[in-house]
Amino acid sequence: MRDYWCEDTKISPYLPTYTLKPIASFVLIRDKAGDDLGWMETPSGKLSVKSALALLRNERNMIYNPMWRWVWHFKVPQRIKLFTWILPHDKLLTNTTRARRHLTTDPSCRECGASLEDSEHILRFCLKARDVWASLKAIGLDFVFDELNFMEWLIHNIRGSYADRDWSTKFLMTLWYLWKWRCLTCLNDSRDIPRSKGKFLLVRFTEIIRAFEKEDLTRKRNQEPACIEQLVRWESPPGGWVALNSDGAAKGNPGLAAAGGVLRDHKGKWLMGFTENLGRCTSMKAEI
Repeated sequence: MRDYWCEDTKISPYLPTYTLKPIASFVLIRDKAGDDLGWMETPSGKLSVKSALALLRNERNMIYNPMWRWVWHFKVPQRIKLFTWILPHDKLLTNTTRARRHLTTDPSCRECGASLEDSEHILRFCLKARDVWASLKAIGLDFVFDELNFMEWLIHNIRGSYADRDWSTKFLMTLWYLWKWRCLTCLNDSRDIPRSKGKFLLVRFTEIIRAFEKEDLTRKRNQEPACIEQLVRWESPPGGWVALNSDGAAKGNPGLAAAGGVLRDHKGKWLMGFTENLGRCTSMKAEI
């Protein structure tokens, strides 16, 4: 059938070989089905909002890096995975993005005075970011820096290092804290920004890495997730007894903290309650 297309039709003398070859790849179907309209921007031929927007934005020829599918497998908290996923999509609400959306008229960096505050500037070239990278280098964590463009820099570091198997975890956590500290500064709330950022990050690295190692070990032993979702409800005490339930929380770690509690009898009847202003402390202290 394909030979018939190329050699035996009346059009073959009038078309070059490089045009006939693609035509020959189509197989003729001998049925009574007619031609239908199809949307050429999707493999299925069906129109989708995503493909239509890509056509309008001229994004059809953008190079997709499958690495961004791996984001959800990185050993970092979920909020950092989400942060990492939006990075290559240029969705961080930097001053440049805010200016593009007409939310501000000033796209400059309020920290160092640079004319444009975009994602690369905040995470890489701002003086505040450079200080953090320098403090990490001082304790033996030297990230690839100047010789790559922003996307190459992200991909190279996220893929990890043969010398440090936890490289990607440390790198992504550093990016997230750089963004968090920038947001706190913009909100004029710098109380939760540590003075020694390098030492602070080193402690956080250790906590997260150990948590995931413990989860992996538990999963291997039990062949089931370390965390099991379990609904929690109030349970009544024995007759004649009173149940005391208390809780505490801190806005930040450390931050403004408070605690409260309630006493109920075995029938669930409320007897009394209390609240307490704990001042400024860690969430652990507020719980205790």
